[in-house]
Amino acid sequence: MNPNKLYFPLVTRSKITKEQRTNQYSNPYIKSGYRYKYNFRQSLFSILRLHNETINIWSHLVCFFLAIAFYIKEFANNTSVLSLSFTDKLIFSIYLFGCLMCFANSTILHLFDCGSLELSKLLLKLDFTGISTMILSSFLPPLYFVFNKNDLLRNSYMIVILVLVLLLIFFTWFQQSFFVNTRWARTLFYSVVVASGLIPTFHALFVVPSPLCWVLFAYIMSMFVSYLLGVICYAFYIPERWIRWDKLDYYFHSHQWWHFFVATAAYIHFKMILKSIDYYLYSQI
Repeated sequence: MNPNKLYFPLVTRSKITKEQRTNQYSNPYIKSGYRYKYNFRQSLFSILRLHNETINIWSHLVCFFLAIAFYIKEFANNTSVLSLSFTDKLIFSIYLFGCLMCFANSTILHLFDCGSLELSKLLLKLDFTGISTMILSSFLPPLYFVFNKNDLLRNSYMIVILVLVLLLIFFTWFQQSFFVNTRWARTLFYSVVVASGLIPTFHALFVVPSPLCWVLFAYIMSMFVSYLLGVICYAFYIPERWIRWDKLDYYFHSHQWWHFFVATAAYIHFKMILKSIDYYLYSQI
């Protein structure tokens, strides 16, 4: 065997003992296509190989660059965005930062989570931190733009979501044995924090004049539906729990659907923020 040549062996889940399983091997219904004990170069260049994490890597890597492209387009062509003050533009850009954190950390996790157990734990913490950052960045711009006439209400909502997200980050880094390693706990915690966004959503129905309020409401509910579908696929291992097809180890398994629904929800939320900017500018007249 040539020591200078990179090899990309794949193993089945049965070849990996329970003690050696990192996050990558947590799905009991994915039986094959695993990278195992790869070094840095093998992990990095495995982005060009087919394995059961390939689509997970590329889906969020592509989303990373799409998010940048969408923001460049709006800053270049959208007259509403161009008319915002510098502070307003920074608030608008918070969502871009959150998306980039989430997509970048997710890509890094899926690319390099095939080495040591210690590395896996660190990457998982970074991934959850990225998710938490995206949640926070999803709340702040719409709260800022929609509740601009009521500083007390706006700031109260912002403080509550900030505290909830900081709790998520605290549990991620300092309660790993329970939060990170317990699938149901983290799924429940994140779902509750995201669902808390329904409170200001329904409140906005009484703040934003009709029919624009219903436009914002439709965007937000569509986003929640997309997230809900993603969580169901992720939490219950759908469809591989019910369908035994070898190709599902590589294509269309639950985590890939989770990525798809997250990306869809992120785009819907982006369009909703643009609508909230229109309302913000309208309310300044």
